[in-house]
Amino acid sequence: MSPAVCKSEFTTKSANETLPLVKRIVGDIVELAHEVTETQKRLAFLTNGREDDPQDEYSKELQSMHEVTDAKSRQLNGFIDELLELNLDPTSAEQGFVNFPARREGKEICLCWKLGEPEVMYWHDVGEECHQRRLVDLPIIQTALG
Repeated sequence: MSPAVCKSEFTTKSANETLPLVKRIVGDIVELAHEVTETQKRLAFLTNGREDDPQDEYSKELQSMHEVTDAKSRQLNGFIDELLELNLDPTSAEQGFVNFPARREGKEICLCWKLGEPEVMYWHDVGEECHQRRLVDLPIIQTALG
């Protein structure tokens, strides 16, 4: 997933106010992403070297698995779209990272939250990865107040 185009910016306060909704959506995303990934791996293993043969006794079961996985993928994309509509950037479906566009000393940054954290308390520069994030500091707090 790529950085969202910033339509609005968040403060730490406004980002934390959205967390109840964001937590539910991201929880669903993480769960579905895991299911889809595991099922895709299983399907790849089961279909490796297998030709499409309607007489194959397992072809209907494999087709059903493909259809269920496709439906879950569409549902996953729907959840991701919900975050994008909130002007959030879901950077990792499986790990549950979400970026909130913000400012620090006049510069665009991302407030960064991960599923399981009690509040938004990290940030990183636009273009940096979530693992490079740092604790929210005074310049961000002052931007929120000013």
